[in-house]
Amino acid sequence: MDLDSTFSPDYAVGCGIDLRCLFLARPETELEALDIARDLIQQGSVSVIVLDLGMALPDIHHLRRFAAVLARSGCVVLLLMTLTHAAQPRAVLQGSPAALRLFIEREKWLMRQMDIRGYRTCITILGRHHAAGKQITIDIDFDVGFKGEIS
Repeated sequence: MDLDSTFSPDYAVGCGIDLRCLFLARPETELEALDIARDLIQQGSVSVIVLDLGMALPDIHHLRRFAAVLARSGCVVLLLMTLTHAAQPRAVLQGSPAALRLFIEREKWLMRQMDIRGYRTCITILGRHHAAGKQITIDIDFDVGFKGEIS
């Protein structure tokens, strides 16, 4: 689900995504995205859903209703949100029904000569998960793939 229309087929292919196995929807609202995702889960036609909500902050009530359907399925949902500089990640995710919450932050662009070749990102595990507070740094190289280190 791509609310901001930011999906890049070229980037996805570079990350190893087979576009023939991908269903892409561009709903207009986060509620519509949750409804589509719920319908797909109930049909049993998907095993992984990525909800890229962009700048939209989902209503916790809607997320809890969605989580109830998700809990009875074998599906995994990855919920992506873009936070403004003023937003506090822990506050935004507070009360979320998610089993695992990750805060992913780009640290810097990776350069090759004068061209951007990728980026370094830091992933922090949040919440009451047994690994809460652990971090991993990942370099995402557009030509090579992924490399990471746990700290």
